[in-house]
Amino acid sequence: MTVAQRRIDTPILKWRLLPAEYELRDGNAAPILLRLPWDQTPFFSQEVPKFETYLEIPLADEGRIREAGAGLPPRFFAELRRAAYRRTAGWEYPLDEKPLAEILLPDVQGGRAIVGRGLSVWIRYHTVGDQTEKSWEGIRVGLANARHYARTPFVVNQLMASALANMMVDRLEELMQRPEAPNFFWPLAALPAPFVNFRQALEFEHEFLRRSVEGADDLQELRSPDEWRELASRVIRYIEENTQDPKPDAPEAAARGDRILEAARRELPQLQPDGAERVPEMSDGELTTRWILWRRDEISDRITATFALEPLLAIDRLRGIADEIRASEQEYGLNYLFMMEKPLQIYLASFRFDRRVAALRVVEGVRHYAATHEGSLPERLDQLTQTPAPRDPLTGKPFDYGANLKTGRFRVVAPGVEVDDKLHNAIELEVRLKGK
Repeated sequence: MTVAQRRIDTPILKWRLLPAEYELRDGNAAPILLRLPWDQTPFFSQEVPKFETYLEIPLADEGRIREAGAGLPPRFFAELRRAAYRRTAGWEYPLDEKPLAEILLPDVQGGRAIVGRGLSVWIRYHTVGDQTEKSWEGIRVGLANARHYARTPFVVNQLMASALANMMVDRLEELMQRPEAPNFFWPLAALPAPFVNFRQALEFEHEFLRRSVEGADDLQELRSPDEWRELASRVIRYIEENTQDPKPDAPEAAARGDRILEAARRELPQLQPDGAERVPEMSDGELTTRWILWRRDEISDRITATFALEPLLAIDRLRGIADEIRASEQEYGLNYLFMMEKPLQIYLASFRFDRRVAALRVVEGVRHYAATHEGSLPERLDQLTQTPAPRDPLTGKPFDYGANLKTGRFRVVAPGVEVDDKLHNAIELEVRLKGK
């Protein structure tokens, strides 16, 4: 990054990055956002597919960005802004009216296309045109609508909302590098943390399998052995149909069934009321159904509880749960479905935005320090007394900071977390102060 020294404006929240409570209007943002694709069908089919290509243009290539255009028509942006300034978003999913697996989520794809890529094109167009207020307003609109998309009970929506928020951070980093960019230290500090709260969605995920397979949500119903066998078959068939794993042949399926029954007879007596007496009387279908659902519930509860721990504790525990999930899938040949397979990646995704925001606060603190100390850089972060440097939300420690006072360059660094041979959430900002 290359940034200019810049004092914090007054009032200090002049450039706030979310609409203030007093700016919000009563109403529901969801229908506004859902109506856009239908209201602009030709635009979606002809123009939206181009956005991803436009975003590949380097910001330094200002001519091509201007040539590509703003992407979103004025009326389209006005509708996004109207949604952003609504107080809430009720998506009206038929959660209690049909199996959860049958609920379609077109809002996820629409959010990526419009609030993510489309709005990013719009912001970049105005950024290279030095229209700071329009770029800033676009980022506000994007962050507010990302929060609206997160007002759902599905983990996939939370992940999408987090991705949208991170795209807006990308746009903010670009805006910060313009000569006229204001200082965003206090607007960044005023953002809620966590920005996207996964807790509600994780608790909802607990019920996903039960509420996706007919009959699985009521294990108290009296059933014959044949009915239990049919329910067990539906549960297993649903799991197989919703994973990428190849289906086992008949001998493999039979061997898997034997392993599940063995585990059920071994573990359920300690888990069921009067289990020691009841379990021996259960049919194979009942044993299979109860064990699969119990096992998934138990893993889900541990993941949800672990998310509430401090990061340094949660990361190690989630890594262990992920290892246990993989071992269980290999042993019993049943995938745990959806987001439960990668709890640590989801946990880290929930921190990515907040960590980036904290790192940018350090950058903005340095910009203010330089503007108030004749262009000099602080040697240490504890010198940022007017703009206190935040700690890294993931480690609880200060960011690593190093400055070359002669060249006007500084670094803001935080370690990543390795998961499956990939490094997640690492922060490494190399910043040059203009004029040095």
